[in-house]
Amino acid sequence: MMASDTPPSHELAPETVERIRTALDGSFRGGASSVGLQDVLRVAADEARAKEIPAERLLIVLKHLWSDLPGLQSVKSPTERTRLQQQIITSCIKEYFRD
Repeated sequence: MMASDTPPSHELAPETVERIRTALDGSFRGGASSVGLQDVLRVAADEARAKEIPAERLLIVLKHLWSDLPGLQSVKSPTERTRLQQQIITSCIKEYFRD
């Protein structure tokens, strides 16, 4: 079987998941800019498309990482946490479906 005949994996690489986690956590600690997070989301979306991972699966991964963030506790307002999460999800969707 040739390498090009290998079916795609339907999981993000562990390195990609870790980059997302680091960028999300850094956004709460002030160590990562929204541009840095945007770049990570672009890479994740590109990988997901290449591996034929549905957008829904990518968003599930993103939401799980989001809910486990230690820095999330620093955002006291539930409304603000929701707003931040919606911004990140919207960015991820835009990256996944960009031309």
